[in-house]
Amino acid sequence: MNRLNILKYDLVSIALYIGLVSFGIINIYSSSFNGSSTSLFDLSSIVGKQVIFFFLSLVVFIFILFTRNKFFDNSASIVYFLSIILLLGLFVFGVERGEQDHGMRLVQ
Repeated sequence: MNRLNILKYDLVSIALYIGLVSFGIINIYSSSFNGSSTSLFDLSSIVGKQVIFFFLSLVVFIFILFTRNKFFDNSASIVYFLSIILLLGLFVFGVERGEQDHGMRLVQ
C-alpha cells in the first residue's frame, strides 16, 4: 500500500478504539471468570457475546471506513424516510404490555 493512502486514516483513533475495546473485553473476562470457561466464543457467557459483538462491529467498522463519503450523503434521505415509516408503524403494529409500549412484534 502506498504510504499516502495509510496516512489518510486517523490511525491513532483506530488504535485507541481497538485498545479500549480489547481492555474492556479483558475486564469482562476477568470479572466473570469462574474456572470452568471453555472458550471465548461461547455464546452462553457474557464474554462470548461481547467478543462476537466486537468482531461483528469490527467488520462493520472496516466496511464503513472503506466506503466513499458520498455514499452516506446519498443514502441519508432514504434511511431517514425508512426510519420515519418504522416509527409511524409503531402506532399500528406496536405491542403494549402492562401499560408500557414494547415496540413491534415481529415473530408470533
